[in-house]
Amino acid sequence: MNVPCDLILDLLPLYQRGLCSKNSEMIITEHLTVCDACYEILSKMDEKVDVPRYEQNLVKLFALEKEQNDAINGSKIE
Repeated sequence: MNVPCDLILDLLPLYQRGLCSKNSEMIITEHLTVCDACYEILSKMDEKVDVPRYEQNLVKLFALEKEQNDAINGSKIE
């Protein structure tokens, strides 16, 4: 299937996050195997994801949830 790059580029953020449909994922994956330009753009998008910051935010979120649960259950917050 010959899909224009501009359509693939519109969908890349969803593809990167695993949020597109299985059909779209299959089409994009197929396109990326033959289009170096789109593959390169996806690679650069992956580099921009700040994993440590994301992990820090998750830790904060879990700590806040624990605090709330402890407060609801009457436990001491350490």
